[in-house]
Amino acid sequence: EYFEIVNSETLLPVQDWKEAKKLRACMAVKVGSVRLIDNVPI
Repeated sequence: EYFEIVNSETLLPVQDWKEAKKLRACMAVKVGSVRLIDNVPI
């Protein structure tokens, strides 16, 4: 359903890759009738 790379400190979408020191990948996927939401450091 969605995938976004965000700044780990603010959780805002990354606009400038050079300024973001810690990143997270946030995602939501649908598996059958179940919606899975997760985030992982990258």
